[in-house]
Amino acid sequence: MRIKLSGRSGFCFGVRRAITIAEKTLKDSRGRDDIYSFGPLIHNPHVISGLSKKGLKVIKDICTIKKGTVIISSHGAPMEVIEG
Repeated sequence: MRIKLSGRSGFCFGVRRAITIAEKTLKDSRGRDDIYSFGPLIHNPHVISGLSKKGLKVIKDICTIKKGTVIISSHGAPMEVIEG
């Protein structure tokens, strides 16, 4: 069996952007603030696990957050959630 990988395989622009934003936010906070993701940023448990080890906390309810930074997933969120 032969397996060929496309030269363009990998994450799409939106997923790359979401991961870059999360990694930069985690690095810039240096543990001073809690960093949350409203739902998993992407559908890749391995990547989410790696970000969690760096301090990202995945949440389901934005109303439970009193302090910190919340990153909206690459899938977006309804305005009523964002406006709180």
